[in-house]
Amino acid sequence: MNRFSLLNNLPSAFNFARLPMNRFKKLLICCHNGEDLSVCVYLAILTSLFDETWSFDNGKHFKESSSITKSDLKRRLTFICKYASSARPSRGNLKQVFCFLNPIPDFINKQ
Repeated sequence: MNRFSLLNNLPSAFNFARLPMNRFKKLLICCHNGEDLSVCVYLAILTSLFDETWSFDNGKHFKESSSITKSDLKRRLTFICKYASSARPSRGNLKQVFCFLNPIPDFINKQ
């Protein structure tokens, strides 16, 4: 696993999560210790597919917002930590989630 594995795999995790959520089904997200990767994947899904009241809206709120701030992610991570007390996502993985939710336009990447 390289240091950008999470960022490279979040799009497919997001698309995979969207299917059962559209059918009002539950989704289990886990990793080997439940402290880092699964927490970051859940943070990305919670931010992109749920509104401010934690209701599934299939990304409507996310699409309407201009961008996700670090404060938005911190608030959602605090919500996750209420239920996953052992959550300890690494700073690097949180940064990858932030980059996934706020992609840099291609013309900036090419410079």
